Amino acid sequence: MDAKGIQQRLSSITRQGLGEWVRCAFPEGGFDRSVAFYVRIKFPLGKCADGPLSRAAPPPGLTFLKIRGKPPSMNETLWILFALVDLSMVLVVYRLFGRVGLYGLMVFNLLLCNIQVLKTVELFGLTTTLGNVLYASVFLATDLLSEFYGKHEARKGVLLGFVALVMMVVYMQIALYFVPAADDFAQPHLSALFGFMPRIALASMVAYLVSQLHDVWAFHAIKERTGGRLLWLRNNASTMVSQLLDSAIFCTIAFWGMFPMNVFMEILLSTYIIKVIVAGLDTPFIYLAKRIFSKRHTADSGA
Repeated sequence: MDAKGIQQRLSSITRQGLGEWVRCAFPEGGFDRSVAFYVRIKFPLGKCADGPLSRAAPPPGLTFLKIRGKPPSMNETLWILFALVDLSMVLVVYRLFGRVGLYGLMVFNLLLCNIQVLKTVELFGLTTTLGNVLYASVFLATDLLSEFYGKHEARKGVLLGFVALVMMVVYMQIALYFVPAADDFAQPHLSALFGFMPRIALASMVAYLVSQLHDVWAFHAIKERTGGRLLWLRNNASTMVSQLLDSAIFCTIAFWGMFPMNVFMEILLSTYIIKVIVAGLDTPFIYLAKRIFSKRHTADSGA
């Protein structure tokens, strides 16, 4: 069922009070992940008039579409703590392993955020994907490589992450083609996580490569124009513009033509706003890294 079909099917939805989880059964099933995201935005909470309501596990043969109401108030607090911990771990990994640690962290966070992005949450009144925090720390690691080791090393990290992402997508698609054993329980869960539509996988890979290469280019272009001054400017400007490119490319490839223009813009803007907030949070961390690791940079450059 496509987005238009889901919209028609839900035309009789009526809004209720906030603070509940409601799952509506669609016996014919067939909706995809992007349609579920659309329904969460368009109908924050509602009652499915042509399907039973349930708080229990889905009965056999039914596909349940989850429509989320007001998120728990702890979402925002947990998100901020998660962002601070993740950005701090970039510095910890760099302290322990140097530039090699930054390469490894870029790969790890990139792969993990492409799994977390499958989960949508509500933050500050916006519906967004969960992978934004880990993705922002990838940009921080790229900027650290740019600042301390130059454009070549930063691009190497970007390409390493891209190759790892392509390998993960391909390898997991191959794994899904293996016929599971009779008592296997993992296949449906792996299919839910890694059964990406080709369009979504392509959108993720193209958006990552273009935005990261732009980030490296913009960082060094601003650094040259400012004579190495204004670290905050090159960190924020390069990251925020690159995040806009990432959001625009991903949403266009993944969702263009699937939703009305106003819904498409709502998805794009909500995703970008959250990314901008995280990009602002990483500024103190790059200054802290500059202050703490200048000697390491000198030693690494001489090695």
